[in-house]
Amino acid sequence: MGRSAADPHGEEERITNKTIRPVETEEALSGLRDAWDALLERPSGANPFLTYEWISSWWKNFGGKRRLFVLAAFDETGSRMKGIAPFMITRSAGFKVLQFIGTGLSDRLQILLEAGADAVIDELFVLLANRRDVWDIMILRDVPENDPAVACLARLAAQRGWRIRKKRTSVAPYLPVKGSWEEFLATKSSHFRRVRRQKEERLSRPGIDFQVRRIRGPVDDAAITDFETILSRSWKGREPVTAKQGARMGRFYAGFLRAFGKKGWLDLWLGYFDSRPAAYQILFDYKGTVSFYNNAFAKQFERYGIGSVLMARAIEEAFRLGRTECDFLRGDERFKSQWTAEKRYLEDVVLVRNTPRSCAAYAAAVLVERNMERGARYLAHLYRKRTSEPLARAWSPPETGSPGGRGGS
Repeated sequence: MGRSAADPHGEEERITNKTIRPVETEEALSGLRDAWDALLERPSGANPFLTYEWISSWWKNFGGKRRLFVLAAFDETGSRMKGIAPFMITRSAGFKVLQFIGTGLSDRLQILLEAGADAVIDELFVLLANRRDVWDIMILRDVPENDPAVACLARLAAQRGWRIRKKRTSVAPYLPVKGSWEEFLATKSSHFRRVRRQKEERLSRPGIDFQVRRIRGPVDDAAITDFETILSRSWKGREPVTAKQGARMGRFYAGFLRAFGKKGWLDLWLGYFDSRPAAYQILFDYKGTVSFYNNAFAKQFERYGIGSVLMARAIEEAFRLGRTECDFLRGDERFKSQWTAEKRYLEDVVLVRNTPRSCAAYAAAVLVERNMERGARYLAHLYRKRTSEPLARAWSPPETGSPGGRGGS
């Protein structure tokens, strides 16, 4: 697309008014819902973490003092959404960081584009380049490695002399679902099959009353209560969080469970011993892929191996239903490798403009990642007191590497 280097702000106005719509209020975000749903129905590389239901639930519970900055791309008529970048602005050490909404709790985040709409990235980039008042540095977590949209951003950034840094941060194992369940089991070792059979038999012994409730539609209050009970009695419920943080997390889970249930995307498994809530498994059944998002079990039932039993049953069900893939999402836990050797990779992507402030923001981000928040704040103080080219060069990112780690919520 043609650009006028002499009038960058005119370019920004043209794109903002006709093609790209910045969304900065919850009311405006809600207004995108129908067009967003329509985009998801078309080939777009969508996953559950890019749905309106997930993004809006996360924002409602964790948005806090962050600022919405969702960029929605429409066609020239303004009626068809061609792509969406669910961004937000987070303040860190006094700098404005552009991130994806859902960072921390989402296993895969990216810019959502309909097939053949790659030119949208060019338009998004122009707007971002002209809105220096909005962000100082871009840090995108858990992006699929070699994502086409990020590759396009890298090309455009290089043309402007900006720096883009990528770092592999996580593995995401997955199991292609091919053939029948029986054929798949035949490919596994006799030890694998024997262990699985023994765990099932253990739950069928006389005197043991183990039942499973499976929910594939609307989620009722009883299921939410049982889920919360299991979570509170698991090791996850013993993690050091404040009462306020725990309440927000509970509202978030209840919100997306209900929303996904209504959409038909949820597959929730609840296990009970003698009618007592014992274990849960949250799956997303979306566009032919079964995603294993979260599971937990009450500590007193640990010896029964309920988690592995529910997982095995869910994988078997994916074969029975003719799904195309079981996606175990991010994390290299050992139990995943017992089922598959196939892997995808996720990376963090950092975009730094060639300005003193953006370079200082990068340096502050590195310090924050190393748990040196006090040093990051002092660096920001120095920047405010003295901005100069020598300082900018000193704070420039190295030729390789990026802030590592995973973003919190």
